[in-house]
Amino acid sequence: MNTTQELYSREDLARLEKKTKRAGRAAAIFAAVTLMICVLLCCLTTQTNAARMEKATVAASVLGGWIVIYLYNNPVKDLRYERGHAQMLLEGERETLEGVLELSEQRMRIRGSIRFYPLTLTDGDEKRRSKVIAARADALRAKNGKRLRLYVVNGYAAAFEEL
Repeated sequence: MNTTQELYSREDLARLEKKTKRAGRAAAIFAAVTLMICVLLCCLTTQTNAARMEKATVAASVLGGWIVIYLYNNPVKDLRYERGHAQMLLEGERETLEGVLELSEQRMRIRGSIRFYPLTLTDGDEKRRSKVIAARADALRAKNGKRLRLYVVNGYAAAFEEL
């Protein structure tokens, strides 16, 4: 008997939510620490060290600012996009596809959305295209070249079973 392997579960949604909040808190804490360093440098400024402290304050704020921007644009946004995608996969209407899996090695990204890998299911002469989120592609990569039943929501793999 074949068992269906889901790419996301309800527990995964809760776990992604916690990770998103932690990453957001880390970015906020880093921003606060950067601001405190800049304030401290300004408070320690005297007439004799003003030029040096100005450079140090600018360097700290620029470096800290870039790190905060990176933290927000990568882990925080990516986790938020992945959580929304997982929720869509769990709640959306499923379509069933069958065929031999061919998973591409080329990772792609929709601007302002998730990273994914394109895949093709070949059943005789019929080829059906779909996508799988990059965060869960390894589960399907292990089944590359095998015959699968793929459950798809809005063009994205939600679950599969090996035939």
